[in-house]
Amino acid sequence: MRGVAALGHACFGVDTIAVMTAPNAKALRASNYQGKPIDFIVRYVSLGAEGGWDIEAAEIDTILSEGLALLLVQHVREPNWVPSTARGASDGAQAAKNALAIGYATTCTIAVDVEGIAPGTPAAVVTDYINAWSAAIVAAGYQAMVYVGYAAVLTPAQLYNDLPNVHAYWSDFGKRQVAVRGFCLKQLAEDVTLPGTNFEVDPDEMMADALGGFPTWMVAAASAANANDASSSNDAA
Repeated sequence: MRGVAALGHACFGVDTIAVMTAPNAKALRASNYQGKPIDFIVRYVSLGAEGGWDIEAAEIDTILSEGLALLLVQHVREPNWVPSTARGASDGAQAAKNALAIGYATTCTIAVDVEGIAPGTPAAVVTDYINAWSAAIVAAGYQAMVYVGYAAVLTPAQLYNDLPNVHAYWSDFGKRQVAVRGFCLKQLAEDVTLPGTNFEVDPDEMMADALGGFPTWMVAAASAANANDASSSNDAA
């Protein structure tokens, strides 16, 4: 099964390092978070070569076949890491390379995890890193999203004004802010096990940001066609 890019919508999902085997994906789709169904999953691509807990090509088919939408995020470095322009370009190129290699549809969103940056790092160094990262993502045909966690350094205004290639923002479960645009994805808790599953996830809520924007995710082609048919019917009515 190959999927296609589609615009996200208001719903609930999870991010996890757990590999989505067929039983895992089926259990996740049948589960819920506080009574809300799980509609999407965010999985990881590596800072280097894929391996271990990182998503692989076959896993995409498993996820999409269960009716889940897919987004990707790149692993963050160890706490107190030091960003740079060169590192941003390298990390972004690696994220794009891994996404392309597993068949993640172009125009979909990939997130960079910005948290745990070394104390004293200037804001300009962080923006240089993210801008180099997002330039590599956009050059590969994807869209860039920033996950804003602890010790992200940048102010709400800097997050919005100084990152021209970023189209979406995702918050951890802390009290974060992004000027003007706000968040389209919000982490609700950390390391929970949903009913009927046996692996840990972080639940997330997707919503329109303050400018009406959503990330672009990957869905099964049939799901996108059904959504387009429903939209056309509603327009006609």
